[in-house]
Amino acid sequence: MKQKATQSPDPLEVYFKERFRKKNLGVLEGANLTADDRTCRGGRDHIFFYLRIKEEKIEDISFECGGCDMAMFVAGDILCDLVRNKRLDEIENISEKEFIKALGGKSKEGLKHFKMAMKVLNDGIKGYPNHIDNGMCL
Repeated sequence: MKQKATQSPDPLEVYFKERFRKKNLGVLEGANLTADDRTCRGGRDHIFFYLRIKEEKIEDISFECGGCDMAMFVAGDILCDLVRNKRLDEIENISEKEFIKALGGKSKEGLKHFKMAMKVLNDGIKGYPNHIDNGMCL
């Protein structure tokens, strides 16, 4: 009798259930830059990043999702941890490898959502400091 192969748990599900950090979720008080966009064409998914930037460095960051699935919540959470305390010019160099390591394993769906979230964040940062008005988000 053949033994049934045990399937490894999905890293997205494991992360969401065991390591999702609600401290990264919500509006960030004192944010001086926002980055947001729809992440899925024709879909309802919309991710918002709130950043507090000081001297070209991300001092703090949080996010919100509207209509997002578990994969985008995980991607947003991990991305916040990966970019916090980094200089703005370091952000676009954050790699898929760093995301996979933070996630705890490979996930096709996770990588897809990470790439979408990175695009939203990088597009928002490109507009800095033009989106700032006396320390308040426009």
